Amino acid sequence: MFKTKLGTNKGTPLSRIWIEGKRLDSVGFTKGSHYCKFWGNGRLILHLAPDGPLKVSGKGESHPIIDITGKAIVSNFGSKSEYVHVDYSKMGFVIISPA
Repeated sequence: MFKTKLGTNKGTPLSRIWIEGKRLDSVGFTKGSHYCKFWGNGRLILHLAPDGPLKVSGKGESHPIIDITGKAIVSNFGSKSEYVHVDYSKMGFVIISPA
């Protein structure tokens, strides 16, 4: 599990989650892979899906980046804490929950 601070997006504090690098890569979220995101039990769940609507971006060939922004981040996480926990699962999931 990894703890990260919520960032600012377009002037709105606590509205951005930025995760990147080896942790993502190690659980299959490689640059160019597709995934779905959904909310459940106060958590944001990212799931690898070959036909998913979202795509992992990145720098170079081996540095994946997922950047999630929006009002749902503020309402689900920002009202509780400045931080979130990011749990990386070998089963193709990344689970983000309030810290």
